[in-house]
Amino acid sequence: MGMLKRILKRRTPVLCVLPPTASVHEALSMMVEKNVGIVSICEKGEFLGVFSERDLCVRVVHAGKDLHQTPLSEVMTTDPVVARSTENRETAAKRMRERGCRHLPIFEGGKLIDMLSMRDLLKDCVKDQRKEIRLMRDYIRGEAEMGGLA
Repeated sequence: MGMLKRILKRRTPVLCVLPPTASVHEALSMMVEKNVGIVSICEKGEFLGVFSERDLCVRVVHAGKDLHQTPLSEVMTTDPVVARSTENRETAAKRMRERGCRHLPIFEGGKLIDMLSMRDLLKDCVKDQRKEIRLMRDYIRGEAEMGGLA
């Protein structure tokens, strides 16, 4: 079972932050530049929510809002699924599936420290499974002790 903190240590943090007064266009520019699907909305160090590709589709494009004139405060998600860095991967992934989201703001000590995607969680799961398969193969061949699987 992978802890989120372990996943975070294996990668460069991906945290794009804008104030709620920034326009949708500013958010899109940042998302394109950083190649991300979500930005965090913070003001004076306080996490207020997120603006995602889904928010863009449903709350901006479908609603006919102007990208340059619409502030993020009008179209952001204010109650996103979040997790603490000490939580395990499976719990976080389950919560994301239940809410139908693909990104997870990660907090440590009450502070936003990173953003994980479902892809990040799946990559970590696959890595763990490959390691387990390798250990099982080595054990079957008599090259390793079964204790390495625990």
